[in-house]
Amino acid sequence: MTSNPDQYAPSRIKKIMADRLKVSPDSLGDDMSLEALGLNSFALAEMLSAVEQDYGTRLDIDSLAERVTPLMSLRDLLTEISLTLAHPRAAESDC
Repeated sequence: MTSNPDQYAPSRIKKIMADRLKVSPDSLGDDMSLEALGLNSFALAEMLSAVEQDYGTRLDIDSLAERVTPLMSLRDLLTEISLTLAHPRAAESDC
């Protein structure tokens, strides 16, 4: 099975998040902190759930939670999610 190279692109994940927030992806500045975007832990959990639904998979939420902070940039969060989707077992091998 051939995968689409853009399948886990941060831009696709950003669009999912923007759709959930009912805003344009362009309004979500990549350098903005999660705190500045108003993404508290509850809102972030909702965003991750939307990503899981879109991709039809489960994210390693515990592993992500260890790395995500309120001051993390949106760009860094999108990269973390993208990497987690592309390499779901990578976090397990670190244990």
